[in-house]
Amino acid sequence: PVFPGQKGDVTAEVVIIGAGLTGSAVAYACAAAGMKPLVLEADRVGTGTTAFGAGLILPEPGPAFRDVVAAQGLRTAKRAFGAWRRAALDAAALLRRLKIKCDLTPLDALTVANEDAERGLRKEYDARVDAGLDLAWLAERQVRAATRADVASGFRQSGAFGFDPYRACVGLAIAARARGATFHENSPVVRIRPGRN
Repeated sequence: PVFPGQKGDVTAEVVIIGAGLTGSAVAYACAAAGMKPLVLEADRVGTGTTAFGAGLILPEPGPAFRDVVAAQGLRTAKRAFGAWRRAALDAAALLRRLKIKCDLTPLDALTVANEDAERGLRKEYDARVDAGLDLAWLAERQVRAATRADVASGFRQSGAFGFDPYRACVGLAIAARARGATFHENSPVVRIRPGRN
């Protein structure tokens, strides 16, 4: 789709700057909640980093579970990893519910280590299992068959998805517009004046 440009001052209840995957998803969430968001994109919807993204929805936040436990405590780490997994599943469910054709494909997330890092990976795996996270340990033969890489071990976690991020972004923008969001392309933001609310 082509969205019109915006010139001059504009006032809105919610303004979202950037119509990439994140901006379009936020616009949909706001519109679904009954707000009328205004989305301003300096270029075209989904053509920035979204168009060149890896297209992965991962079931974990990225840092090692043991590092999060050390920094924030076990309870917070369990909540963070659990919430991230639920968010990944919710994101995939939303794309399905909206019938966005973005080649959404369920995947397993693999975390692997070479021989030198195997002991640390095993400690990470044990910490996650002890916390109740659902994982499967992969021996050398299994992980090499799954990755075709020279690695010693790893673990598998379900709940990841591959998808076309550009198509997902455009689909979310269209769904947000259908619920009352307004999108403007080729509309760089020059100045922002927040209101009292």
